[in-house]
Amino acid sequence: MVKNDKIKVLFRHRSMEMGGVEKVMLSLLNNLDREKFELTVCLNINQGELRDEFPDHVRKVYLTDGKEDLSENALLQKIQLIRRNLRLKQIQRQPAIADKLLGEKYDVEIGMTYGDFPAVLNSTNRNSKKSAGSTLKSICRSCNRWFPES
Repeated sequence: MVKNDKIKVLFRHRSMEMGGVEKVMLSLLNNLDREKFELTVCLNINQGELRDEFPDHVRKVYLTDGKEDLSENALLQKIQLIRRNLRLKQIQRQPAIADKLLGEKYDVEIGMTYGDFPAVLNSTNRNSKKSAGSTLKSICRSCNRWFPES
């Protein structure tokens, strides 16, 4: 049996509307060494122009459907939006729900913006390194696994 010695990294973000943070995250995902990192992205809402732009080696998990998946019927759409907001509030109050959807424990959890950081801090995984912003290199140094001090 082959031991998986990769660093498991979880990126948390709201959604994938076109923006600078989203472009930076995609760049990180495309350029991090696949042999060293096992990458997962967890989106709160699966929406935005870039939602399908993740590299094939990156696992994507989302907590709720995005606007692209909602009904075109105005009444149904309002009901879907209310349901989505209630689900997001429930997950915020009970982080174990999101952790169950993810189904794994991660070595590193990163909130891509400070708005994403509460979800990282409230993770039930107490052993992971947690960070706001894309400071992966410094976190991995603290893990002493792939970036030894120079």
